[in-house]
Amino acid sequence: MAMIMGENFDKYWGDCNLFMAISSILDPRYKMKLIEFCFPKIYSVFEYETHMKTVRDSLYELYDIFVVESERQSSIEQNSQSFQDIQRVDEFEEFCQSTETFRPSKSEMDTYLEEIRFKCEKAHFDVLEWWKMNTLKFPTLSKMARDILTIPITTVASESAFSAGGRVLDQYRSSLSPKTVDGLICSGSWLRATQKAISPPSCDYIEEEDIRVVIPDDAEQVANV
Repeated sequence: MAMIMGENFDKYWGDCNLFMAISSILDPRYKMKLIEFCFPKIYSVFEYETHMKTVRDSLYELYDIFVVESERQSSIEQNSQSFQDIQRVDEFEEFCQSTETFRPSKSEMDTYLEEIRFKCEKAHFDVLEWWKMNTLKFPTLSKMARDILTIPITTVASESAFSAGGRVLDQYRSSLSPKTVDGLICSGSWLRATQKAISPPSCDYIEEEDIRVVIPDDAEQVANV
């Protein structure tokens, strides 16, 4: 049993999870320090160096994609201005825009990683709120953080989420049409939601396995109605 558990652990955690690594870097409390601390404890010296290079290269590659997209979007917005709007711009501003060619020597990513970590004394830290407050300082990097950190994480196992059909279709009811099955599952979901609104259960949650969909003999007729 221990060997089987070890194989499953290596299957899911043997390779570097880029999404988790990049997400932790975009947390101003951790940045690169968290993976620099954890990776040597998980991987060998050679694997540690390889994974660190992979994470860093992927981080900057993803950032470059956002930079190109941000510049493209900015160019589109500028080109979409009408001639009348351009004429309203102050001559001094036009002169500055045409002569200012300064580009920062460091990218937003370099500046972000070189700054010291954000030390939060509160028990709850809203990382998205932090990026929102620092949008002016990191306009491109904040967009990248928003898109990555807002990816929802499900709390239901994928096997359980996709096993609802097995409780509707069995060896005795295998000829139901997809439309009927869809109607039965949706109806059951609506009924459970209504029941919870009227009389919420005393327990904190209901296990997925405890939910059963009752299908009458004339299921096709009920679904059509």
